Amino acid sequence: MTKLVGDFLVERLRAWGVRRVFGYPGDGINGIMGALDRARGEPRF
Repeated sequence: MTKLVGDFLVERLRAWGVRRVFGYPGDGINGIMGALDRARGEPRF
């Protein structure tokens, strides 16, 4: 499976110890939302 930018971002957030992400889901962050969904809850949104 190809690594997407959103998946890379979630990996970095985990490496930095980020446990929760705050924001508004919307059209501009769908890739990140998908990566957070694939991460299965760590970090939490």
